[in-house]
Amino acid sequence: MHQYGGLAPPWINSCDFSLALFDAEDRLALFNDAFRSLHHAFDGVDLGGKSFSELVRLSLEGGEIAGLKAAREPEEWLAERLRRHRECGAPHRQQLADGSWLEIRERRLPTGGILCVWLDVTELVGARSTLEDGLEFAGDGFALWNQAGRCVLGSPDFARDVLRREAPLQAGESYRSAFVALAESGALDIEETPEAWMADFMARHARPLSTVVLDYRDGRHLLLRQRRTRAGSMATIVADVTEMVAKERELEEGRRNLQDKMFQIEMSRDALERQGANLADMVEQLEEAQSEIRIGQARQKAILDAMGDALLIIDHNGRVVAANPAAERMFLIPATGLVGAALRRLIPDGVAPSDGHCGEGFTSEREAMRGDGERFPAEVTVASFSAAGEPLLVATIRDITARKALERELHRLARTDPLTGALNRRSLFEIADAEVSRARRHRHPMCIVAADIDCFKFINDRHGHGVGDEALRLFVGAAHATLRASDALGRLGGEEFAVLLPETPLAGAVEVAEKLRHAVAAIRVPSGAGAFGFTTSLGVAQWLPGEASIEPALARADEALYQAKRDGRDRVVLKAD
Repeated sequence: MHQYGGLAPPWINSCDFSLALFDAEDRLALFNDAFRSLHHAFDGVDLGGKSFSELVRLSLEGGEIAGLKAAREPEEWLAERLRRHRECGAPHRQQLADGSWLEIRERRLPTGGILCVWLDVTELVGARSTLEDGLEFAGDGFALWNQAGRCVLGSPDFARDVLRREAPLQAGESYRSAFVALAESGALDIEETPEAWMADFMARHARPLSTVVLDYRDGRHLLLRQRRTRAGSMATIVADVTEMVAKERELEEGRRNLQDKMFQIEMSRDALERQGANLADMVEQLEEAQSEIRIGQARQKAILDAMGDALLIIDHNGRVVAANPAAERMFLIPATGLVGAALRRLIPDGVAPSDGHCGEGFTSEREAMRGDGERFPAEVTVASFSAAGEPLLVATIRDITARKALERELHRLARTDPLTGALNRRSLFEIADAEVSRARRHRHPMCIVAADIDCFKFINDRHGHGVGDEALRLFVGAAHATLRASDALGRLGGEEFAVLLPETPLAGAVEVAEKLRHAVAAIRVPSGAGAFGFTTSLGVAQWLPGEASIEPALARADEALYQAKRDGRDRVVLKAD
């Protein structure tokens, strides 16, 4: 961990990504070891206090940035990099001279400084490049659109075969504009106006699952299968079904011919024999069509087997009729046990098939239960559909246990001091504001205690900051063991702490402070020179009913604390109102 003034949490060096903090004047205030390891141009350089522009120029001069050869190009790149840094806009990527890729994320802090994070996305960029190369040779057209209906990826076949144009799909191109141009080009065989056709086409696009057949005037027919991804994007896969449509028409024509032949059977045996020959041809065509259907079903099964999320099909009685392998792994129940199981057995507070609001599909967080009884948080997406006239539900379940744990940990870190586990200053004052309102409403007394570890600088100078940090943690542990559950301990900074005592008169607050003083005096801190103890000085003040916040009382408690320091330390001083 490296810093330029102030204190910094020691866990920063445990991050496996590069992190740096710039102050309001855009000078480097704090960075971790990964930051220096990432930028080899910084080796042997004293980085503390350097401006962002100085650091970027060091990287340029060190040859770390790929592709900057022309005389003016480095300066132009530097100006653009400084602009992005000051705006703190969307994440952007940069290739280094060794061929690796970094994603740079910058966030302006309330203090005016800027937090910068560098993430290694070399594998992600490589995977995207591989995907784009694969699309060059894909047999079927493919396109991916984001939630705003803008193009993310598109194969050359999609632009050529579907949109009937030579120019490829561009990133950010609108789904609507691409197909409006197709409708207005006259390439499609449509009876209604382009505007009416487009309105119906966009209505189909809005569904989570849709299939559209485009009929072209040149006689070709393309099938568009559209599916909304878990992230809300829309994937469009294209298949040429010209031959299938022709075969369907032939089958329909054959069906009519068969009816005619059946009528002629009554007239002659010869007509019957001829009709039998035609029937044999049609059976062969039907078998071919059924074979194609089986191939399509096999493809759908392969997709379901590859899904990472659990997928359940539920009938109108609320029972599972089909499940993919991911559901077996998630719920720890084999397929034979899942099929026929009640949905409420797996999702106790789940959605019933009769709920009318799931017609177009919705997503919510629910509690799910595994086969061994373990409950876990899940993100459930439910949509209804109909198969052979039977109403069914399709439920996609994602296990979000890890995400919920991360949310709880982030919430805890936002409210507590990372070194000691005490409340941070902001959280302490939020609790104090609520307690002031409650004390004013119910006319209850409330006090606050200011505490400071005596001679803390001496502890750091003699034993080192690591031992000093341990002394702070032991102080907080002793305080938590002494205080009530309703009391609030917060770290104001350095070795200074404050204890909020709701519904406590002055006499009770002094008693609590004395107990805390004795508990601290009993602490023994291990060190290389042997265990040692330390003391604390405390100031006590009472909140007055006319005060709008706890800050005036805290100021009085601070005065009493400093008086305790002047009187010899290791004592409690009461500040009378």
